[in-house]
Amino acid sequence: MVVTPTLLALFTMALLVLGSSLARASHQMRGDDPLLGRSLFRFYPLEVSETGIYRWSRPEATLFLYGYDGRAVVTSLRLAAFRPADQPVALVHLRGDTIDPGSFPVDSVWRTYHLLMPMRPTGETPLHFTTEAYQPPADPRELGVALSDVTITATPGLMLHPVRLVYLLGWPLLVWLVLVRLRASPRLAVAGGLVMALGVGWAAAFPVEAGYWWPTLGWPWWPLLPLALLMAAPQLGVLLAGVRSYLVTHQALSLAGIGLALGALLALRLGFAVAPGMLLLVVGTWLGQAWLKRAASRQGLLSTRNAVLILALFGLLALGTRLVNLDTQPAGLWRDESRHGLQALRIWEDPAYRPVYVVEGADLPAMLFYLMAPVIGSAGPHPWSVRLVSALAGALTPLALYWASAPLIGRRAALVAAGLLASASWALSMSRWAFPATLDHLLVLTALGLVWRTLPVEASRLSLLDVPRTKPEVDQYRGSVASCVIGMALAGLLGGLAMYTYHTGRLAPIALGAAVVIRLGLNPHLWRKAAPGLAIALVVGALTITPLGLAILGDLEGYNRRVGTVSWLDANNPDSRAPLALALDNLQRYALAYHAVGERNGRHHLPDVPLLDPVTGLLLALGLGAALPRLRQQPGFLVVVALGVIYLVPAVLSNDAPHAMRALGTLAPACMLAGIGFVGLRYGLGSSPDQTDEPSPSPLTATVARVHPKNAPGLPLVRTVPLMLLGVSLLFNLWLYFGVMRLEPRVYGEFDLVETAVGRLIQQQHRQNNLASEDLTIYLPEPLRTTDTVRFLTWGIELGRYDGRPLEAEGSAVLLLPASADEAEQAAAMAALGAEGRALGVVATTPNGAPLVLAFGRGQAADRILR
Repeated sequence: MVVTPTLLALFTMALLVLGSSLARASHQMRGDDPLLGRSLFRFYPLEVSETGIYRWSRPEATLFLYGYDGRAVVTSLRLAAFRPADQPVALVHLRGDTIDPGSFPVDSVWRTYHLLMPMRPTGETPLHFTTEAYQPPADPRELGVALSDVTITATPGLMLHPVRLVYLLGWPLLVWLVLVRLRASPRLAVAGGLVMALGVGWAAAFPVEAGYWWPTLGWPWWPLLPLALLMAAPQLGVLLAGVRSYLVTHQALSLAGIGLALGALLALRLGFAVAPGMLLLVVGTWLGQAWLKRAASRQGLLSTRNAVLILALFGLLALGTRLVNLDTQPAGLWRDESRHGLQALRIWEDPAYRPVYVVEGADLPAMLFYLMAPVIGSAGPHPWSVRLVSALAGALTPLALYWASAPLIGRRAALVAAGLLASASWALSMSRWAFPATLDHLLVLTALGLVWRTLPVEASRLSLLDVPRTKPEVDQYRGSVASCVIGMALAGLLGGLAMYTYHTGRLAPIALGAAVVIRLGLNPHLWRKAAPGLAIALVVGALTITPLGLAILGDLEGYNRRVGTVSWLDANNPDSRAPLALALDNLQRYALAYHAVGERNGRHHLPDVPLLDPVTGLLLALGLGAALPRLRQQPGFLVVVALGVIYLVPAVLSNDAPHAMRALGTLAPACMLAGIGFVGLRYGLGSSPDQTDEPSPSPLTATVARVHPKNAPGLPLVRTVPLMLLGVSLLFNLWLYFGVMRLEPRVYGEFDLVETAVGRLIQQQHRQNNLASEDLTIYLPEPLRTTDTVRFLTWGIELGRYDGRPLEAEGSAVLLLPASADEAEQAAAMAALGAEGRALGVVATTPNGAPLVLAFGRGQAADRILR
């Protein structure tokens, strides 16, 4: 512990010196350099003309500089501001953290401007541009200056700032120490440190590239704090073990910790500071683990009959909450929903239109549209009909979650997970609009249940909460070749179909593959026995995705276009452009999204409100704390955690974090962990099994079980507390979604309320045959008439066009305008209707009663629209 790290540090230092001696003192980036493109914020795409290769800035823009941390550099910028001769010369104001040279003119010809400035010792160094906006003729863009070349030249001095030196030097030591604490072999630990030392040498030799990909972040806490904690790990382990022993004998303190965690979650919702609130949550969760570890070892088996009854109730709850008021909540359609409906109508009516992946107009695989087509084609274009498929998929997902999680975490925990998912406001928001994200997770969870149940496994690896006790049950879990082949074929089919749903469906093979590896472990006998099933799964899956594969080969750029546009590298973050910094920032946002600060988009959830209710958040924290130490003993727990990580990665690596739809795949694992937390919490409170026989303890509880005395004071009351918490969770989520979100302008204002209201009015008149029988024509302004939502809701209905000119003089007419129309627009509408034109008033309002649509008409038939 002394000689090895000393030698490793000396070797790393030698590489740092060697790399610094090889590093260039100057780095040039031309306009088409990918690194320069990734370093720019609020710049337009690359342009090529006879004057060169360059990028236009917006009036407010930022250039991020990397490398040469803590040193003075000369930054050379090749700029131009092309303006007509009659336009004034552009003035550019540059400013950094510690410099503000003021404004200077930029000519219409290329010139190089030099700026002496210090680089930050940590992180990225921003250089902000401020230019008066210029809009060229026939160009909608607001332009600042054109940038074609950036050169950074370091002044003489030490190539590595002391902060950067210590930061890089700590990484090999950190890797070596982590491997040592994980009890890896000494050779492996040293090899890991040496490999990291080589990376440190590269960072010293290429300071600009390393500054972009591997900036100095978290200083001084990183890496000094982890190094100190790892070095003191044995002493800390003894201390924590003593505290845990004390908590076991002082249950009130552990219970107080659970109360502290719940209080922290409630305080965070009420606006308590995030950092101390999350710290209290972590401390309370750790204290509460001692109480969970006192779970009764004899939980017993939950009978199949009772499990089916409870699951049926949860299924009805999920179905009811997803179908009630589906036509009016959300209050309006979103344009993407309407586009999906238009795709379904086109599939229904055009036999020649059979897409596999729709690039233009949807940017999604076409499975959802095929499922929608018979519903919309039969029932007509309505908000409820376009949303029905997604709602039904969301209603079935709790059942799929139970199917997948029962063999992973036990029946009781799986039932709790299904119940939490059935009522979660996050799941309701994602289920009650026309998007395919719910289809993805329905298929993957069903396939996961098939994989885990049908693959062969040794009896010694049956680490379930509800361990099978009889030989037929054990044989069923061990699996047969026939059941393995059939089950894996179905799993391959469902996994392949998941790739036709949403963008996250691309993770289905990874998620299912991880489950296979965890299930079979390193046992070659099991792999040989499972080989037929695995082979058939690969064949069926490959055949299933063949049409999609052919479509991808035909338009690979179109297939990846949406994924590329939402990449975390293109995040709209004015403070950073380094990938590692952006990823860590996103990871922090998602860590807070479940408990503190949620999604900002009202279409996905109530803005800024945590994605999970306080009860589910508490159970998730407790379950995660209980699961992490048992990952080696509980393969099912490892699958749950792996599933959450797999579906969190694409969310972290995309922009607009936190994003409730892209992270929806983490909701099912979160509910599973919450189910584990509930089981530990309830049986830690002294509940006894309801089964007369005494089966052997399950692996989760056998190692930590201590059964409470059955005559403990107040036991019947405290036994019901976890169940009461579940009831609170249910009521809270229903109140949040159907009470608060229904009337919240930040939610319904994100949808196309005007377009939806106009479409409904026209549908009503068409359904009552007023348009044909009474010669009534409804006119819409052209920008409103051509919106996707109006086009969808008025599919097959002939409408009149209004462009500000007088309308046809014959017949009754109604002209609809948004309530936001000003007095001049309203007067023009009256004039267009002629002498008989009159204002009919407000004909549609928001959920809060605010005016939404105004109607103007002539003729008696026009008055019918008021009804």
